[in-house]
Amino acid sequence: MIASTLATADNAVYDISNSGGGTCAVAGGKMRCLRVIVTPAGQIRMCDPALTVSKPTDPQAC
Repeated sequence: MIASTLATADNAVYDISNSGGGTCAVAGGKMRCLRVIVTPAGQIRMCDPALTVSKPTDPQAC
C-alpha cells in the first residue's frame, strides 16, 4: 500500500522477494526476485533487477 500520493511523473515500484527464501540474485544469492513498476498512466511492467547490468538489452531487464 502506498502511504502517500506520488508526484505526477513518478512510478510506483514494488520489489517482490521472499524474506524466508534466501538472498536475491541481484545481491549475490540464488533466489530470483522480481520488480513490478506501475506508471502514472496505469501501465504495469514486471522485470528482473538482476538483469540490469549483465544484459541491458534483455526485455526482462529493469
